[in-house]
Amino acid sequence: MDLHEAYKILGVPENAGREEVEKQYDMWARKDRARKRSQTSRADDDFDFDRINEAYKTITRHFLEQEELGKPKRDPRVEKLDHFWTYYKWHVIGGIIAILVICYFANIVIERQEEKKRLAQLPPASVSMMLFGDYFQPDLAQIESFVLSQKNRLAAHRRQSHLRSFRDSDAV
Repeated sequence: MDLHEAYKILGVPENAGREEVEKQYDMWARKDRARKRSQTSRADDDFDFDRINEAYKTITRHFLEQEELGKPKRDPRVEKLDHFWTYYKWHVIGGIIAILVICYFANIVIERQEEKKRLAQLPPASVSMMLFGDYFQPDLAQIESFVLSQKNRLAAHRRQSHLRSFRDSDAV
């Protein structure tokens, strides 16, 4: 069926727009449904919905062809990229996040190893001091005498243990 005949069957002018064609087709479809409900005989040759349906399809196909001609052609590479991104965008985003997390933890491990190397190069601590006691007394002379007495007692204990170990080694 040619386009001129399709416009004539549908009952719209040839310069009619898509909306006007849609309205006229809806009107014919409502008439067909009303005719089927009322069970009128098919003797009415003036009304053939199959031909109207075919005419409508021909006109809409013509509108679609006109729209396709009006559209600029897309590069197939762009279409492939668009298709890939549509279906795999969450996979790509998840992969990027996984790579970032792996890089973050690798950086932490490397920094820890460098810190261990730096600490290993430092000299060992040579002095350790621990202070016990009540240091809130106003009389510092008592503290000094206590510290000195503890020091002397410790030195005497060391001398005695040294002498004992010396005597034990001579006895053997």
